[in-house]
Amino acid sequence: MKKKRQILIICIAALIVIAFVALAYGLQKNRQTPEERIAKKASETDAEGEDNDDKNQKSDSPVNENEKAGDNVLMIGAVKMEMLSAKVFEGDDISSETEYPATYFKYQTLPDPEYTKEEIDWEAVFEEAPEYKKVNLADYGEYSPDYEQEIEDKYSDLREKYTTTKTVQQKLYFIKCRLTNLSSAAIENALPLDVTIVSSDTGEIKTYEEDLGYFDKPVYTEGDDRAHKYFWFKLDGKESMECTIGLLVSKEYGDNVKNYYGKPIPSGTEGFAYDPSILPDFINIDALPQTE
Repeated sequence: MKKKRQILIICIAALIVIAFVALAYGLQKNRQTPEERIAKKASETDAEGEDNDDKNQKSDSPVNENEKAGDNVLMIGAVKMEMLSAKVFEGDDISSETEYPATYFKYQTLPDPEYTKEEIDWEAVFEEAPEYKKVNLADYGEYSPDYEQEIEDKYSDLREKYTTTKTVQQKLYFIKCRLTNLSSAAIENALPLDVTIVSSDTGEIKTYEEDLGYFDKPVYTEGDDRAHKYFWFKLDGKESMECTIGLLVSKEYGDNVKNYYGKPIPSGTEGFAYDPSILPDFINIDALPQTE
């Protein structure tokens, strides 16, 4: 019995020795020099970079492909809008042109070449009427509506004294465009409405107004739909469409300005230095190729 026990112990010890030798051999076989480890890590990093590049190429939305400033492209969601060329009318040519049918203007009439605008010299008014200035510049609710109206009526003649009427000329830009749906899904959306006028000298925003008035590929042309959705478009997935839009732009601030078409700027920025030329969704319409 004692002999069998000794044999069993010897066998177990032998198995332990064999297992230890096998483990040591395996570790030695898999052991890498520092140079080998560095080379392997570099190879893995290169492979990961290639994988990430592939993923980025697959995941990049086409919406971002043209998000850069200073060109003739803006994005309307997943729709790329390219402005290809412009034809500009001024003066009496605006109301007499026949190349672009009046039916494609929202109100189905040719616009006027000029408009009148009243301006009040508030500095002069307030200098003569400090009471009026105090009420006019007060915080909302500081005075009752009845009292405010009383003051308005009291100084109505003074306002009229310092009110002048001026005539402002306009420019009409007809711009040939291409709309391309970069997605596979059908899209319905609206064209931007605004033109932002910026001083060429200071970069100050002079005004931004709803100047879009003409569109020759409308979807909604009748009744309330025309009134509210005339400048909407529809595109099937991957569809491209050429069209012409018309922008009626004020010349109130003279010729030393830049006119930008695009998405409305953030509210509260009027009167401050602001440069739409650094934004991807503004196009300088005066920089477009002009046709005769």
